Amino acid sequence: MNLSTKYAVPPHLALLYDFVNSLDERSYVENGGRLQGGDEFATTPNFARWLDSHGFQSDNFETDRQRAIMLRDAMRMFLRVPPEQRRGSEVAYALQEELNEIPLIIQINDGQFDLIPWRDNLLLGTAVAQLHRLGIMGELGRLKMCSSEECNWIFFDRSKPGTRTWCSADGCGNRHKTRAYRARKKTGGT
Repeated sequence: MNLSTKYAVPPHLALLYDFVNSLDERSYVENGGRLQGGDEFATTPNFARWLDSHGFQSDNFETDRQRAIMLRDAMRMFLRVPPEQRRGSEVAYALQEELNEIPLIIQINDGQFDLIPWRDNLLLGTAVAQLHRLGIMGELGRLKMCSSEECNWIFFDRSKPGTRTWCSADGCGNRHKTRAYRARKKTGGT
């Protein structure tokens, strides 16, 4: 099962969500065990399985894997920055450098204009097109990285004001609040 299905992510960003979360940096304790995380692009066979599970193919798995890692890392660094600080940031420029390598074309569908990938790398082109669509829809600020240092999960903020900072209030949010409470108690604060 793809992560976008497990977490009921809207279809217009499902591939992008799975792509940026193919690197799992979660390392917190859950259900009595520490999460290990992992990188689905760590090896060429892993990358090939990931592509297949998402309906993509490759003529050169290793080259495509390297390009995917570079784009994914640039996207994750961009999404780490709070939405209001992204414009003009160093990470925005770094992401732009990676985006310049992904050719897209405009396609007209029923009078609507869509960006679609140009032949070469359909995976990267589709992920970039979904990122662009979020920007056009005014939803890019809702795609962000969990502020928990032991999580770094990319999530889509569905809250009405769009101000969530944790991927899960019950998980990361609760752990943060519990630690803050214990620290205040330890120092005698209220």
